[in-house]
Order: sequence, then C-alpha cells, then structure tokens
Amino acid sequence: MDKVFGFAILSLFITSILIVPFIDFLYKMKLQRQKQKTRDVFNNRTYLFDKMHDWKVGTPIGGGILIIFVVTILTLWAYGLFKVDVKLWELFVLLFSFVAFGALGFYDDVKKILNVERTGFLGSDLSINS
Repeated sequence: MDKVFGFAILSLFITSILIVPFIDFLYKMKLQRQKQKTRDVFNNRTYLFDKMHDWKVGTPIGGGILIIFVVTILTLWAYGLFKVDVKLWELFVLLFSFVAFGALGFYDDVKKILNVERTGFLGSDLSINS
C-alpha cells in the first residue's frame, strides 16, 4: 500500500511541475474555449446558461491529457519495475477505464475546439459551425 501511495505522490509532483509549461503550450496552440450557444430540450436558445459560461471563454482546454499521460506511464513503469501485487487483468481494467474516461473528456474538448453545436433532442444531432 505504501508503494501505491508513493506513486500517487510522485504522479502529483510530476504533474505539478509539468502543468504550467503544458498550459502555456495549450495557449500557444490556441486550444481555448469558444463562446458557447446552449439550447434546451425544445431547441430554444438558453441565454441565461450562455451568460453563466461567458467567464470560461479563452480558458485552455486539454489539460487532462497531461494527467492521463503521466499517471498511465507511471502505472506501467511501477507495474514492470516493482512487480506491484496487482493481477494483469485488474491492471488492464483500471487503465482501460482511466484512459476511456480521458478519451471521453478529449472528445468533449474536440467538440469545443471545433465549435460543434447540438441541434437535436439533448444534442443527438451535431453540426459544425465555422
């Protein structure tokens, strides 16, 4: 248990060091939130929600990529180097779930970058606005 806690602290330390240069990189690549246009169930614009999210415009998106990368690399390194007492299938399930949730967040970020607007019921139809 102490090894797992140690790697969690190491992961936090490495991510803390790399996060500022990574966010600067996201700004340079112009991966920032755009002004959003939300709609309700009846496809009517919800200006109140747009106004509540105005403060997020310009915030860099994609910071989770760094966390997913650092934690995955450290986990695989710890498993190979220290032979942590975890079965291979348990490690696969944990890492697959972790990376899958990261991919879901990445998909959400890509929709924000491309300024995709939801047009159907609960966003079932998507269209890209230029």
